[in-house]
Amino acid sequence: MIGRVETFAGGESILWDPEAMERPGADFFRGLRAGKAENVEGGRGRIRILEAAGRSCVLRHYRRGGLVEFISQDLYFWAGLERTRAFREWRLLARMRAEGLPVPRPLAAGVRRRGLLYRQDILIERIPNVETLAARLSRAPLAAEDWERIGAALARFTRARYFHADLNAHNVLLGAGEAVYLIDFDRGVADVPPVRAARALGRLCHSLKRLASRRPGFQAGPEERALLAAAYRAALGWPGEPPAAGGTCAPRPVEPK
Repeated sequence: MIGRVETFAGGESILWDPEAMERPGADFFRGLRAGKAENVEGGRGRIRILEAAGRSCVLRHYRRGGLVEFISQDLYFWAGLERTRAFREWRLLARMRAEGLPVPRPLAAGVRRRGLLYRQDILIERIPNVETLAARLSRAPLAAEDWERIGAALARFTRARYFHADLNAHNVLLGAGEAVYLIDFDRGVADVPPVRAARALGRLCHSLKRLASRRPGFQAGPEERALLAAAYRAALGWPGEPPAAGGTCAPRPVEPK
């Protein structure tokens, strides 16, 4: 997938997939934000489910987290177009899809620059008939083979040297059959050593442990997290026993020589 960049008067720049949509105009993202959509809570804010480019899509506006959000919720400092988080995530998703990894298709990324600051959005094709790992575990437990396929799916990204900077139970999607997808690669990184990429598993297990402590009946206890870690290690061929039952399943990998 090779994206094209359009830059318009007024500071608007759009990176888009010419194989999936027609050339966007300067008001493309403005129209999406103002149009009819279903608002859904996700990440640091709401995402919008809408129809665009002839398909069901997800529109996400980038928002700040931590203490910075008290200064500005969605303004970022300019360091060049290709260094904006929206453009970087679009190109990362496109690269992963080209390698056959289970991620959604990026359609367009929009950046609106105002001097030294900018705002940004990303439009992604919606994956049909899926639910988040968090939602699934809130209503029913997973079988051992389900944990194994999730661990094996995560191992594919580690083997391909991709790091998910915020992997949590809301960013893992379970589909029909054995399908497992990862979403929300904001601040994701490519070409990292597998040992570093493996830190994403620790983040996921920390998320599972936190949700289990806050949601009665959430089906992700120590045994389930150990199953996940063991499947992840096995898929990578890394030695080591599953973590202690009370741990968060951080893999602490030792790569074979």
